Amino acid sequence: MQPYDPMQDFYQRGIQFLFRQGVAVVIAVSFLGVTVSATKLVWGRMERMEQDFEAKIERNNREWKASLDIARQDWRDCESKREALAVKFAALEVEVKRLHKKK
Repeated sequence: MQPYDPMQDFYQRGIQFLFRQGVAVVIAVSFLGVTVSATKLVWGRMERMEQDFEAKIERNNREWKASLDIARQDWRDCESKREALAVKFAALEVEVKRLHKKK
């Protein structure tokens, strides 16, 4: 009779167990492959969506910048017209006071 070796017993039983569970291992590996593939596809889609969003933000910023430049130029034009009218008003006010004093 041979002496009992627990390591040898463990490996014999373990190998037999793994061979009996072969179908489950194949299914688990297949599921892992499908999960990894789906994760890669979703990750790529998220990257594309992020790039599209950043491009949209940049486009909106350019459009807003152009609109703001136009609005600022209009405001400067209105401000210069207001200043010119203020000067004319002051001149007319002086003229009215001078005419009023002559009477």
